[in-house]
Amino acid sequence: MQKMIYSKPLAGIVDKIYSKSYMHRLIICFFLSSLASKKESFPSELEVLRNFILKESNRDNIATFIIMEKLTKALIDNHVIKYNSDLVLKDISGKHVDLSYLSLNCDESASTLRMIVPIACFLNISCKLEVDKALYERVSIDDFLILKPILDCRGLIIIKESNTVEGQLKYYINITRNSNYKQSYPQVKLQFYGENLTSSQVVSGILMCSLISTFEIEVLLKNQESKQYIDITVDSVKKFGINVIEDSSQSDNHSIWNIYINKSNNISYPQITEDLIDTFVAGDWSLASFWICANFIMGSENLLDEPIKVTNLDFNDEQGDKVLPAILRKMKESKETLSIDCKNIPDIAPILIISSCFIKSKKFKFENLGRLRKKESNRLEASKSIVQALGGIVKVIESTKSISLEVSTPKEVKLNDNSFSSFNDHRIAMILAILSTGLEENTKYTIDNALVTSKSYPRFWDDFIKLGGQINGI
Repeated sequence: MQKMIYSKPLAGIVDKIYSKSYMHRLIICFFLSSLASKKESFPSELEVLRNFILKESNRDNIATFIIMEKLTKALIDNHVIKYNSDLVLKDISGKHVDLSYLSLNCDESASTLRMIVPIACFLNISCKLEVDKALYERVSIDDFLILKPILDCRGLIIIKESNTVEGQLKYYINITRNSNYKQSYPQVKLQFYGENLTSSQVVSGILMCSLISTFEIEVLLKNQESKQYIDITVDSVKKFGINVIEDSSQSDNHSIWNIYINKSNNISYPQITEDLIDTFVAGDWSLASFWICANFIMGSENLLDEPIKVTNLDFNDEQGDKVLPAILRKMKESKETLSIDCKNIPDIAPILIISSCFIKSKKFKFENLGRLRKKESNRLEASKSIVQALGGIVKVIESTKSISLEVSTPKEVKLNDNSFSSFNDHRIAMILAILSTGLEENTKYTIDNALVTSKSYPRFWDDFIKLGGQINGI
């Protein structure tokens, strides 16, 4: 649906936006700990979690929940999980289970896909994970190279496949049996090694498998990007009783991060209640960034509270995007060209780029933006086009190692276009909505496919209207 936006200031209170990253991890840890410790209250707790997710969550989290529920039920039905007399995990049977008959749809969620794949490998499952065309094109089998030790151990391979089902082309990431498999099991420990562009989501999936692993896990990461998402995972598994030992070192050219998990853990099975979920799942800094930047664009000094108050954000949690207010203040105070390293904050990089346009006649260099080309859209090009529509000058600088964007902001922000595409990207749609807080009042413009925001923030437009935003659906 296209929406017509009328520019005007926003003000009011935004209720807690539950972190998509923490919610993914709670869902997975809940189901894996349920396999690790058979408990009679599982059905009732499952309903509490299901109802909370359907009420408060987004399409990505819902996809993760549905897949984990189906896999858990199938494993129990196939008697794969062996328990001791205390109903605690004794062993994951060496038996390979073919669950390719299950309908497991990741939809557009790269997080769901990349976390579920290592879990399926640890559980010795063959399955077909359906994805949409855009995600199929974004994902590379190389994303899963770090999984070689468990793939070799289980005799599994990962392949991409597309075929026609009932006249419609479908896209899959398949985990299937390797026909050349020779059975092998680790004696004590599985070691994983990743370098440079290893997916933090795949690493997170490996770490969460510690809940059901019967051997030790060690992950060695070299020059890891998006470290904060792995920090969220470490924080999450610790809440379920996993003892994680971390060691890091730094040289002139490399950073090394070693994560070690001992198999002799006492898995904690917290009782799932609404209060526990509310405590476990932090407020989402990444999604709150749109309201924080709206405050910035409207000239506020108090970025978390005025004129829009964003509730339940915690500077002490593990989310890397909490650096946003500090970066915005540096941008405002800068006298010369300010360089901003976006390597570890790819999700908030586009809103930072666009927000810079509302600081008159300044220059900024946004560095390490390569990953923006591999999101739900090419966010580098999307950001560039919006800056140009606002009257800014943009230059893309590419080298063999990185991509940067130089932005010269306009003396006065004026729209050169009153029709925008969301690029079918939830974050771009929300950025375009926030532009309305910095334009001349009653300026009108349209956003195509504006409801794509449901991917991560289903109530975004409701909150926008509650804060005084004026929109018309067309």
